[in-house]
Order: sequence, then C-alpha cells, then structure tokens
Amino acid sequence: MSDLKKCQKALKVKGYDPVFISLYGSQNYNCDTKDSDHDYKAIVMPTLDDFIFNRKPVSTTVDYENGLCDVKDIRLMFHQFKKQNPNYVEILFSKEYQFKNNNIGLLLMKNLIPMRESIARFDERTAANTMLGMMIQEWKNVFKNRPSVAERIEKYGYDSKALYQIVRIAHMLDDYSKRPNKHYEEILRGRVDNKNLIDIKSYNIKYSFKEVRGAIDYYLVNRMSYYQDYDWKEKDAKTEKKLDGLLTQAIKFSLQEGRSRNEGNRR
Repeated sequence: MSDLKKCQKALKVKGYDPVFISLYGSQNYNCDTKDSDHDYKAIVMPTLDDFIFNRKPVSTTVDYENGLCDVKDIRLMFHQFKKQNPNYVEILFSKEYQFKNNNIGLLLMKNLIPMRESIARFDERTAANTMLGMMIQEWKNVFKNRPSVAERIEKYGYDSKALYQIVRIAHMLDDYSKRPNKHYEEILRGRVDNKNLIDIKSYNIKYSFKEVRGAIDYYLVNRMSYYQDYDWKEKDAKTEKKLDGLLTQAIKFSLQEGRSRNEGNRR
C-alpha cells in the first residue's frame, strides 16, 4: 500500500474525508533522504452544522505509519494561499496529490491547478514577507534546546534542520524575486541535486558556532535589509477574486451535497 493510501486510511479512521490531499516537504524540494518522512496536507469541507453551531474550522494533524497529515478546513487552506505561505502553496505543485472524485474535487482540480502559477505570485510582497518570517522562526530555533532536538543540540551545538531551512528558503526567495518568469515549481524544487542542502541538514557538513552565526547573517540578515525596500509588483486583485469565488462555490457544493444526503437518509 502506498503512503498516500496509508494516510487516507488513517484520516478515514479519524472521520476525515478530504477533497484534496497532497504530499509536502523535502520530496518537493529534491532534499529528501532515505530517512525522510512522507507528510501530507489535506483539505476538508465544512458542514451545515459547522456553520449553524459556529464551530471552529478544522485544523489538526493526524499521524500515520510513515509521517503525518496536516488537515485543514478549506477556508483555512485558502487563507494560507492568500497569505502566500510557501508551505501551503507548494501543495499545488507537489510531486504527489489527489483530488476526490466528486463535484467539489473536480471543481478544485479544474481551477486550482490551472491557476497555481497565478496563486503563487498574486501578492509577491506578502510572499516575500512570509518567507522572511519563516526564516526568522527557524533562526530562533537554530540554537534552541527543545526536546525533539536536544540530542543534536548537545552533540553539535545547533539544529541542522533549522539552518537548512534558512538556507533553502533564502535560495527560494532569491529565485522568486529575481526570476519573475521562472516557474514556481522550478523555484520550489531548486536544483535536481541539492547535495549541499542535504549535507547541511544531515550534518555531513558540520559548522562551528561562529560559522553558523555567519551563515545566518549572510542568508537572513542581509536579505531582511535587501528586500525591505524591494520594488514588488502590485497585488493581483483578479486572482484574489477568483480564489474567493472558487472557495464560495466549493462550500455551496458541499452544503448542497450534505442536504441531498440528509434528504436521502430521511426517505
């Protein structure tokens, strides 16, 4: 059974029926190793009861055999698209994804995939600020002794995965800003052989405290200054309007399907 099927099975046990599920993480960046998990993100639809009883939109993680799945209500997922968060935009360019074979899944497939380049670039200033924010968060984690990395911090003095993310996102931001005609998928993937990034992540290259601080200055601090006054394109209001319309239509379909199901159960 594939990892995707295993993940879907775990979601079903928890009561989730996603209309879209997509691989995210190191496989999409050509930075995976034999030890890499296979993590997914999934979109689920709200029900009529969710609106009536003002329930909080679903946002949770589900563990499965070979990784985890980040499950989000479609409203929250589209909000992440509009925030230009690359961790979410990437699912539209993933090496592995699947839409549900129903009206909602088909609607999303016929619209999200053709729109994905526009979605990835409709608000470039916000995208850059989000990437810089992600790098700042990783900077905070580089030397932070947390339970999940305590052994690595003790042995090497820093968290290699946090440093790797800073370097990877810096390369991505440079490509995104300086090569406006480059496909987002190419920007996301980086080089086919990202050996240097993999070496950083795996401690194949080991740095001293001074070298790590120097790398942070080079990849993060310099870019924060450079992109502060960068001449970004204006937000593409047309794409934003299309996203809002698609979200509205998908929720209408979901509510109609729920009503049809309820009527069928009463017969």
